[in-house]
Amino acid sequence: MSRGLIVVLVAGLVAFTCGVLGPISTGAQDSTPAAETTGVEIAPGVIFDLVPPSEDPPSLYRLRFAPGATLAFAGDPAISLVYVEFGALSLQMDAAVSDARPDADDGDEEDANTALTLSEGDYFVLPPLVAGEIRNEGQGPVSILIAAITPGPLPTASGTPTPE
Repeated sequence: MSRGLIVVLVAGLVAFTCGVLGPISTGAQDSTPAAETTGVEIAPGVIFDLVPPSEDPPSLYRLRFAPGATLAFAGDPAISLVYVEFGALSLQMDAAVSDARPDADDGDEEDANTALTLSEGDYFVLPPLVAGEIRNEGQGPVSILIAAITPGPLPTASGTPTPE
């Protein structure tokens, strides 16, 4: 074989190998994929999600309210801290509500059955066994995070006390 033919064959083999085994072109991601909407609709326009998905106590969950959605609640034995993640909601409970807005005066308390408007960053404590209603009266969605602790059975003392 002539030297020129060997050079052409080697060059062809190198070109073929580089074309087949060469770097794969990559491109940037077009956009962030939309988060999948999960959860269960517990009332018209109200979606419930466990955060993180676990059934171990304490419960941490998110409620999302579509515009105009309402959720009535009654008599849950849990004590809950409710934080408004975004949006604004109207809250009415069958108990007095401590005003937990950052710009509120200390010690402000709304009477039972008085509607209170809460917005992003506001929070309140939902006492056990209290009924009420949460409404999204705005044009945009509302999201609240809830940390709920349900008390377990109280420990009982066993044995007989001894006199001192």
